[in-house]
Amino acid sequence: MYIKPEELELIQWEPTSYCNANCLVCPRTDKDTMLTQPHIVRTQRHSNDDDIQAFITSVVDPRLEKLSRIIYNGNIGDAMMQPNIDKILINVDRGRPSIKQFLHTNGGGPWAEKFEKIGSYISQENPDANINFVFSIDGLEDTNHLYRRNVQWKHILNNAEVLRKHKVNVRWRMNRFDHNAHQVEEARDLAKSWGWNFSLNDGTWGGDEVNDLIHKSKNTELYKQKVKDWSINFRDDDYIIKNDFSNDTKKHNDVCVWKVHKEIQIVSDMSVWPCCWTSHYHYFYWLQNKNIWNNKSKNLLNPDGSQYRHLRSIKQWEQLMNTNKNKSYIDLEDIKITNDHMLYDVLISDTFKHIDDNLKTDKNNFNLDVCIDACRHYGHRTNKDQIPEKHRTAIEKSQ
Repeated sequence: MYIKPEELELIQWEPTSYCNANCLVCPRTDKDTMLTQPHIVRTQRHSNDDDIQAFITSVVDPRLEKLSRIIYNGNIGDAMMQPNIDKILINVDRGRPSIKQFLHTNGGGPWAEKFEKIGSYISQENPDANINFVFSIDGLEDTNHLYRRNVQWKHILNNAEVLRKHKVNVRWRMNRFDHNAHQVEEARDLAKSWGWNFSLNDGTWGGDEVNDLIHKSKNTELYKQKVKDWSINFRDDDYIIKNDFSNDTKKHNDVCVWKVHKEIQIVSDMSVWPCCWTSHYHYFYWLQNKNIWNNKSKNLLNPDGSQYRHLRSIKQWEQLMNTNKNKSYIDLEDIKITNDHMLYDVLISDTFKHIDDNLKTDKNNFNLDVCIDACRHYGHRTNKDQIPEKHRTAIEKSQ
């Protein structure tokens, strides 16, 4: 099986795909308009009450013997947008206090009330609670919003004050760019004055695009047209995806980083994926356009075919990982967490056994483009400490 449930160490969960921001290189941001991708607006969701209970039931399951960390983070959502995030953190801590919980957020939304509930629980009920926050703040008041668009500094200050009052453990994580590099030490000093830890990231995912996008204005008119195109129909220009799998005959030492380090990704519809890279696919499946995985695939986003690679990758996944050709992969019941089918059951399911059998060729090479792109170049680094943090856990990508 992909990961034996009794060996699972870390869960990364995206409890919502909503976000208050449009960070420059986040997959939710449409680079033509600098606003939220129309297909994400169409499909974003919160995990509902049943989903949340199924998650909590799953993580307190004693059969997950080595589970020690939960990261609330993912592909396109900010966990603080989840209406019940305070209840989730508190109930997990009550149900299994040994688990360390880390919530990643941009910190810049009107969430002081939720932070107050969490902080009050920690200060008044359980000062030893294993609840931690990572605030991704990329500069100071005059620079943070340049990358993290729509994030409001006044909310960062309000939220920070609440957490400081209750002495909650927080780390300020700063991405260094050309436009904020001169503020690193000042940000470090400010974090220290707040009683927070500080870390600096120089390897932002997609960071090479930032300089090209930093001064690009939003284009509301083009955005309205894109939304209109989506609401009417998908683009009609069809084409056949050829050469679905790599014909590379060279021997590689491919290592699935998430499998080696016993980590799994869960998204807001409670589907379970081997990693955050593969879990991106569920947004395209949510569009319910079966041409995505048929022999002919529609160009879902742009008439120039710039999203071809995503379609090819989804077709690879569908062809190789689906155990029931009468359904799409996203409709398989054994990849979804419910109260009657917990994470333990997902990990021992036929589908996850099938995934494990098909991730690599008989030469130990990755089958999938997504694995080749994300992890092949770390295949020779079997020492966990030698793998950069952003690739080791895949949680340090900018949202």
